[in-house]
Amino acid sequence: MITKEQLSDIIINSEEINTLLAAIDDLIDLKLIIRDIVPDYNLNKGLRNKFISILRELQNKLDPIFAKYLESHTTKKQRKSKSPSKDKILKILESKDYILVSANSSKKILKDLGADPRTIISTGGPLTVEDYKTINPNLPDQALVNITRKCENLLDQIERKDWENADLFFIYDKDNIADRLILEKKALINERIGKEFKEIPVLSWDKLAE
Repeated sequence: MITKEQLSDIIINSEEINTLLAAIDDLIDLKLIIRDIVPDYNLNKGLRNKFISILRELQNKLDPIFAKYLESHTTKKQRKSKSPSKDKILKILESKDYILVSANSSKKILKDLGADPRTIISTGGPLTVEDYKTINPNLPDQALVNITRKCENLLDQIERKDWENADLFFIYDKDNIADRLILEKKALINERIGKEFKEIPVLSWDKLAE
């Protein structure tokens, strides 16, 4: 999270700019839906699914930016508290175990903490095409073909690791929809690695980076 002292010289990176612009497009889509349901504002099944999908997209885009630039009540309360999750993660980084995360931004934070990049598996989203459709039911067919291939390659990559001599730790944020969907696929991952993966929840990736 950005401190008040740092607010005067913030430089927003290009990825955040693109995310904000995409979020504005999502808001425009919401505005169009609202115009369509005037004056009673009733959402039929089709519009309801689209409405919820757009809200989920907005949440996924903006939550990391809110966490970085805005101070929540939870953050204020925990500012002076010790993070047991961070202690666990630092111990894992000293081992040869593997870490599973859902975003490349999380991978970068772990690398900054001293992780060997070869031990980090970043899914870049959910694990199955069905979960991608849960997040965005309006994905075009070609995108679904590419996502299916990506998910299969990812699961194969996970399976090929040396699980006889290493464990898998999934570091997740329970408020992140991709993380929640990955947790729902725990049995699938366990089957691929031949053992149960271990879970480490974090309250904030930005907090870990401090």
